[in-house]
Amino acid sequence: TAYTTQAPTSGPLLTFMLNIMQGYDMQVQDLQQPESSALFYHRLIEAFKFAYAKRSELGDPLKINTTDLIHNLTSKDYADSIRAKVDDSKTFGFEYYGGTWLDRYTVGTAHLSVVGLDGDAVALTSTVNLYYGSKVLGPETDIFYNNEMDDFSTPNTTNYFGVPASPANYIAPGKRP
Repeated sequence: TAYTTQAPTSGPLLTFMLNIMQGYDMQVQDLQQPESSALFYHRLIEAFKFAYAKRSELGDPLKINTTDLIHNLTSKDYADSIRAKVDDSKTFGFEYYGGTWLDRYTVGTAHLSVVGLDGDAVALTSTVNLYYGSKVLGPETDIFYNNEMDDFSTPNTTNYFGVPASPANYIAPGKRP
């Protein structure tokens, strides 16, 4: 059983990736052999690509209708249909995965994942979004403020990363990116 967060976070995307991977007959031993380990990671990366392409469609469910999207992302049948698109011998351009833009680089975000010998796992993500965040220091703390407003979309623009505006994430009062 996996527990995760709901939209507008990427929790539904995690469920989607896990459902894609669950359809493969994987064993612990597969990670101990170079050939089967490479195949496992190839499939995992392909699942990441399909999920990442859906990310811009997520938005605040209190402000936009995400019912169909969330249903698909958490559906084992939908994951099966996407798994059928994974080719074990090659990869494709970003358009194949449903992406509308190519993410060339990321800055300002760090991830740390730790797995213990008993299988317990912890993941941590910290972000200010861009180098030095908003480039504004708190007057009392001297800590850089983030610039997460860049995670929202503004019609007819692209953000710092060149990502086109997503109607699901247009700025609105009280909305979460």
